[in-house]
Amino acid sequence: LTKMSSAAKAIKCEQCKTVFLNVNEVQTHADSTGHNQFSETDETPLVFYCQECGKPCRSETEKDFHSRRTGHSEFSLTELQNKIDTAAQAKELKEQKKQEMEEELESITGKRPKHQHKQENTNNEETVEPEIDQSLLNQMMEMGFTRNQSIRAIYENETLERSVDWLAEHLQDDDIDEPLLVPKSKAGPRVPLTEEEKARKIEELRILNKARREKEEKEEQRKREKERIESGKKISEMKREADDIIKQRERELRKREKEADIAAKQAMKEMLQREREERLRQAGIDPKAQQNSSTEATTSSSSS
Repeated sequence: LTKMSSAAKAIKCEQCKTVFLNVNEVQTHADSTGHNQFSETDETPLVFYCQECGKPCRSETEKDFHSRRTGHSEFSLTELQNKIDTAAQAKELKEQKKQEMEEELESITGKRPKHQHKQENTNNEETVEPEIDQSLLNQMMEMGFTRNQSIRAIYENETLERSVDWLAEHLQDDDIDEPLLVPKSKAGPRVPLTEEEKARKIEELRILNKARREKEEKEEQRKREKERIESGKKISEMKREADDIIKQRERELRKREKEADIAAKQAMKEMLQREREERLRQAGIDPKAQQNSSTEATTSSSSS
């Protein structure tokens, strides 16, 4: 997702023009459609409610498609006025995904992540600032980070590169500038991992990455299947609409042909009548008198 300001009004999908109120809506939309181009907007999010079935449509495109599919044409427009804080929501979403990943690791390995242990002090042990590599601390502070930030980063990562990367992800944490205090028994210099411990950590990461990849692949497969089904539905809908248009045109053509046939027959009948009357006049016979005589003769025959 694109980075938003801390006081954005709404988020807009640049691919389908739908406007959303919060990051969770954006994430759901991205997961279901595959869209990945979003930007901050001053537009007010709109919802079109179908008056016939109550379906909410979040964009003109969705409303038009619903109308074509169902024939419903009456909608009421509602503006969503809640202002959002996208930065806070993005951070919340990030922490939520991080928590899900850690829970997944715990379910696989039976161990909790390191940061869930470090602040525990169930025996009310005295807390002190941890001992860390002073040369790393000096390098971090020379790079512009504060002392408390640097201590937290080095305590979590132990190397300069990983500490800088960690800070880049955690600078917005609420406690990032607070002093780090740990139980006194854990404040001493970290003991380097043994080869066995390193191998175990690598295996844990491998298992985690494998599980994440499998989850992503399943999600991607689910999205592709959903897109295939949606595409099939749209194609069927378009085919049905095209068939309806063809049938309507055929009905209109048959109607026009029938009307033209009736008009042609009527014109032929009127022309024959005019020619007959003209022949009678040329013979010195009044067409109207001839018509009356024919009518009387017909009536007499019927009476007999």
